[in-house]
Amino acid sequence: MKTFIIKLLAFFLLLIAADFAIGGIYSLYDHLKGGEIGKAHEIMTKVNPDILILGSSRAAHHYNPEILKEALQMQAYNAGFDGQGTFMDYGLLKGVSSRHKPKIIICELTPIFDIYQNAQSSSISVLTPYSSSYQLDTLFNDIDPNEKYKLLSNSYIYNSKLFRIIPNIISGRVDFINGYKPSHGTLDKHRFTPKGKEPAFAVDSLKVRYFKKLISKANELGATLIFTISPEYYNTESSEYYEKVFDIADERDIPILNHLHDPRFTGNPNLFIDPSHLNSQGADLFTTIIAHEVDSICKSR
Repeated sequence: MKTFIIKLLAFFLLLIAADFAIGGIYSLYDHLKGGEIGKAHEIMTKVNPDILILGSSRAAHHYNPEILKEALQMQAYNAGFDGQGTFMDYGLLKGVSSRHKPKIIICELTPIFDIYQNAQSSSISVLTPYSSSYQLDTLFNDIDPNEKYKLLSNSYIYNSKLFRIIPNIISGRVDFINGYKPSHGTLDKHRFTPKGKEPAFAVDSLKVRYFKKLISKANELGATLIFTISPEYYNTESSEYYEKVFDIADERDIPILNHLHDPRFTGNPNLFIDPSHLNSQGADLFTTIIAHEVDSICKSR
């Protein structure tokens, strides 16, 4: 019995030591040049933008920070992430604002990720290493009450991340510029058909709460928050899909730059990579338009 207890203790000590060693993976983060983990690390620990872009892939690939910088004479960073919305936006804003107050926050609205139920946008695992440092514990616990226990383990925090960062460090690949990742190519009209009416989505009350917390955080920072909607190739998207976010924006007096059915873009395959995403040419044109509109809003306030 005594031998068994000694072996059991040794096993648990080995697990603790291994878990502690896994925490050393974080020391590799500063060597990352690209990828989602590298981008998240850059946002949470390094960048100090005066213009911060938040949102889903329609933010990540549609806003060129260099054009915003030239037009508005401010440093800009694109913090958009594919398949993400309110939870990620809030976490990233908390990280940036811990050391710097952005003057302008441009937030691309994607309701399926911002206020509607969607399992994909509830996963913000790239932010787990920063949960304690940037007071994100409440966010993680609200998403999953078991997170407070899981986050005690480095094995959970860095699960599978080593296999994602080593190839990036070895290759030295840089796949974004100030957070922006341009999309190259043009839309093949024969591959796509217009979307039907969006199905009825269930509102996610937790997302709505954090959507409002994001607005409050921007106000607390003294930043000008501007909601935007970038163009779609087809003009079939219904405004009903955006109705809930429109209502919240109206309640909080947040301006919305709605280019969903902008005729300068809609139906032009040379400006899109797929029906929901602009290519680099379309993104540059759209960013130029947005820059002028943002400038007008800021001057009027």
